[in-house]
Amino acid sequence: MSLLKQEAGLTWQALKNPLAGPLLLGAALWSYVAWAGQGGPVLASLLVAFILLLQSLVDLKHGLLTHSLNALLALSGLVLAPLYLGLPLPEALLGPLVFFAVFAAMAWLAGRLAGRPALGGGDLWLVAALGCWLGAGGLPPFLLALAILGLALVAWRRAFPKKGRKAQFPFGPVLAAAGWLTLLHQTLYWKCIISLTV
Repeated sequence: MSLLKQEAGLTWQALKNPLAGPLLLGAALWSYVAWAGQGGPVLASLLVAFILLLQSLVDLKHGLLTHSLNALLALSGLVLAPLYLGLPLPEALLGPLVFFAVFAAMAWLAGRLAGRPALGGGDLWLVAALGCWLGAGGLPPFLLALAILGLALVAWRRAFPKKGRKAQFPFGPVLAAAGWLTLLHQTLYWKCIISLTV
């Protein structure tokens, strides 16, 4: 079976997940509010939410992130982020390089300290694809969102331990959620930073 056919099968399974519809509806409402009903940005952020939701559901069930969905996220970002979100094309081109380099360095360092791999290859390609949507300037708010969500997940797992639960967990959904929240709210982040420095 070819890789593309296998990934299509995993994506189809994710689409049939009963959580997919309600989560996508919630994302649509949040996108609409965040972009004040502007058609292009709402649809663009909804496309991102759809791809990230599929990736998250595949990762939760199978422990992997598909190359085809990462490629779709990256290519759509290079086209739609400059067209509808006002991200300059050089930023959209630089974003994946910056995101990949920073996360590859962090994964290498964490792997050296922990003695085992910290991030999978699919995780690195996912953050690189998010860089096409967020640009290099999206890295600081993305790291903040990732830290908050990661800490919340660890706190939840400690507060509600489950017998037989693995210590490791798929990190793709956390990366996806952080990326989508950054897409919607990175302007607010920079406004707060500027107001604190003035």
